[in-house]
Amino acid sequence: MTIKALLNQGVDRARRRDYVGAISIFNQVIEQAPSYEKAYYNRACAYCDLGRYEAALDDFTLAIHFNPNYLHAYLHRGNAQRHLGNYEAARDDFDRGVAIAPNEAKSYGSRGLLLLDLDQYDDAIRDFDRALALQPDFPKAYLWRGFAWLRSDEPQLAVTDLTRALTYDEECPEAHNNRGLAYFYLSEYDRSLADFDRAIALDNQFPEAYNNRANVRAELGDEAGALADYRKALSLQPELDQVYYNRAVLAQALGDLRSAVSDYDHSLSISSDNSDAFNNRGNVRAGLGDKAGALNDYSEAIRLDPERANTYNTRGLIRL
Repeated sequence: MTIKALLNQGVDRARRRDYVGAISIFNQVIEQAPSYEKAYYNRACAYCDLGRYEAALDDFTLAIHFNPNYLHAYLHRGNAQRHLGNYEAARDDFDRGVAIAPNEAKSYGSRGLLLLDLDQYDDAIRDFDRALALQPDFPKAYLWRGFAWLRSDEPQLAVTDLTRALTYDEECPEAHNNRGLAYFYLSEYDRSLADFDRAIALDNQFPEAYNNRANVRAELGDEAGALADYRKALSLQPELDQVYYNRAVLAQALGDLRSAVSDYDHSLSISSDNSDAFNNRGNVRAGLGDKAGALNDYSEAIRLDPERANTYNTRGLIRL
């Protein structure tokens, strides 16, 4: 069997998700052809599929060593670096990919995804624009740009992109969830609810979708449905601080102040930089007669966000 035929056998195994078997074959290829860059590249991809990103980095680097202009090795190594939180190294790889192939849509799409992770939404949108100009038939770019629009407070533009993404894959739970959020921000609650229902029907282990649907149900006055969704979200991912926060807001609105305090406590134990959570817990503590606790919470809310005029006012009233 030729080296290329053996390599293709490994690629076929990887396509059938037999990643361990594929790696075994790629090992044989490398033993016979130690400078064959495609063997290192494909073995690295199999390591990525197994979540072994450190091992993948070594192989992508070897692939690049033997072929310094190996575009896909740079892009995949950048993605491995992104998964490991090595954002600067990932940016270097994606920039190199753009330099090697300035007319390759995937180069811009990969870099845009990194910028999305870094909350650099304007730059991410520019990269997705470039990717889609080069390749209008790029479903993931519509999905990612839709999310970037959502984070940039442009829900109508998000709806447009996410709807386009769904024309390629109507069964994408992430697209339904994000479009549901966009509709929620546009106060189109029936459409929002329908999208969250669809996201959950497609993936019933999707905690963010349960949390988001709970928020819509609370807005529509279905408190029992909202509480059930918050419970489900937390059963799937107990460390989602935003779910505790949202459930606390609902409990506070329903007058269940002790439950609200408990949920604000949980939320802040996971993420202690939420100024709104401190402010709201201060209001609840004041309602329970815990003025000292309320003062502490208002002061912490102001420390985190010194522009909270209402919190200064409320703290002044408590002090008075």
